[in-house]
Amino acid sequence: MKQSVNILGALCGLTLILTACQKSEEPPVSGGPGTQPATETGKKADALIADAGVIKGKVFFEGTLPEPQEIKLDTGCMAAHGNQKMFDESLIVNGDKTLKNCFVYIKSGLSETYATPQEAFQLDQKGCRYEPRVFGVMVGQTIEIKNSDPLLHNVRGATKINNAFNLMQPQQGQVDKRAFDKPEIMVEFKCDVHPWMKSWCGVLTHPYFAVTGEEGAFEIGNVPPGKYTIEVWHETLGRQSQEVEVAPNGSAELKFVYNQK
Repeated sequence: MKQSVNILGALCGLTLILTACQKSEEPPVSGGPGTQPATETGKKADALIADAGVIKGKVFFEGTLPEPQEIKLDTGCMAAHGNQKMFDESLIVNGDKTLKNCFVYIKSGLSETYATPQEAFQLDQKGCRYEPRVFGVMVGQTIEIKNSDPLLHNVRGATKINNAFNLMQPQQGQVDKRAFDKPEIMVEFKCDVHPWMKSWCGVLTHPYFAVTGEEGAFEIGNVPPGKYTIEVWHETLGRQSQEVEVAPNGSAELKFVYNQK
């Protein structure tokens, strides 16, 4: 009986701590529900540039492919995931030896300012995994974090520059909104209840970024002519960068290669 009381007390204490974190660490949201108003010199993030070019390419993997690591799901997550096996997603190599979930962006070379998109980005928790694994938003842009599972999740925004947060989502269909007021590469989203659940967010002051998919390809369009530093980020393999010049109405193509023994 005494042991049951101690366990109940510990659970209550954890609930109080998480609730306190949710209230005290919630970052301020400016300009309405998760948006930041544009300055007078700001440009729309989707405004077309007359002589714009495009930066595109692929990210490749060379080396020994790691064995897929199966995740041991609890009963609730197994049911939410359709009773299917789940594997670690920190390194996904496509069939053509390209890499999925690389965040590619213009690191330097831009001189204009860009207005924050009014559209919110949707981050979902479905089948005890985040969808998508890697994404990007602009400073001040709303992120709508949804729990599609009939399970308790907590969402911890592990930041180094922006305000961190930790919120509870006990209800299926619950949506919470967050926004970041500083650029940061990258912000980690994770669930303490299910430690394999992770997502990574690149926060930028401009719209020139992309995430590689099933063919390891990326394309960044509507780029003003000029010289740029392009950086690619991967959660386990690190960062690489290259210099590129975009001619008026031109197309620049890049190839990144990660090597792992």
